Amino acid sequence: MRERARYAILFGESDVEQLVIRDLGPWDKYPTVTNDVDRVIADLWLDKLLWEGRRLFYYDSLGARDEILHFGKRFMGFRCGTTQALRHKRCDGGAS
Repeated sequence: MRERARYAILFGESDVEQLVIRDLGPWDKYPTVTNDVDRVIADLWLDKLLWEGRRLFYYDSLGARDEILHFGKRFMGFRCGTTQALRHKRCDGGAS
């Protein structure tokens, strides 16, 4: 079994409309949240930190704040931040 992404909850442990997490790494030992997104969503769902309609934002391994789109516990895609200084390949149509 491979390692899981490591992340910290920055905002949203209570009953609010959004949850914000930060990718912790180290990425030479653990996958990024981006690369392990299905399991991250599943874990947050099982821990009752994520539910239908709750928005999930994250600071990725490069420090950019993006949104993880989900339908229930199913990953649907990424919505890239509009104010980030550094654009990602996945935001520009390429692979991450």
